[in-house]
Amino acid sequence: MTLFGPKPTTFAAAVPGERLRAAMAQQHPELMDGLSAWIDIGKIAWGQRYAVEALCRMFWTYSDGQIHSKASSLDWALQTFGPDWAPLLQRVKADRTRPWNPGEPPPPGSVGLTHKFARAVLARLNDNL
Repeated sequence: MTLFGPKPTTFAAAVPGERLRAAMAQQHPELMDGLSAWIDIGKIAWGQRYAVEALCRMFWTYSDGQIHSKASSLDWALQTFGPDWAPLLQRVKADRTRPWNPGEPPPPGSVGLTHKFARAVLARLNDNL
């Protein structure tokens, strides 16, 4: 979606799906450690939500070689990962528009579930490599 200026397709080439898939395969295992370098998902709710959204978005891009929004990635993940992950994904979906608030802690239990979800997503990724 172009907000201002020329459409990106007029000055930038499309990125092939295989390159996107390869980038996600490389970056996915490093996501949680990378996040910890700049945000403590155990203390800041926004960071915990961001981690879940990023996991979903990156895995969907890995799966189909396309770029997707965070919101649609959560919907896709709800259909893809099954009912065990629905409470976490639905909570993140419901809270995703909440603003940055460094004083807002994550909901109880959500941080552990986020790390467990990250391991489950990585296991799926490894199964497909």
